[in-house]
Amino acid sequence: MHGLPVALAHAVSVELHWDRPTEMFGWLSMRCREWVYGDRSQAPPSLPLLAVSVLAASQMASDGEISSSNYYVRLAEVFGVGEAERHDLRTYFAPVAAMWQTLQLYDFLER
Repeated sequence: MHGLPVALAHAVSVELHWDRPTEMFGWLSMRCREWVYGDRSQAPPSLPLLAVSVLAASQMASDGEISSSNYYVRLAEVFGVGEAERHDLRTYFAPVAAMWQTLQLYDFLER
């Protein structure tokens, strides 16, 4: 992985609270709530993180050592983080799922 995907993953990574796993996505979640209750004239602040999550999912082909279904290994690789952070991503990923749901809801409402 080179170029734009690395820059995107780095830009998203610096917005996450790796040192406070339970609040890992807190800052971004707050910005998303502000967007939901605001005028929504700009793109949702969740888009870069969601793009990184798609990037990780696109790399899920099995390589013989990692099951193709182990998404969090791929996500940790995209972010360039280790085992502890991978565990934290898996444990505290619910806000990201909520961001996907919010994006889907507002896409539906805007049609």
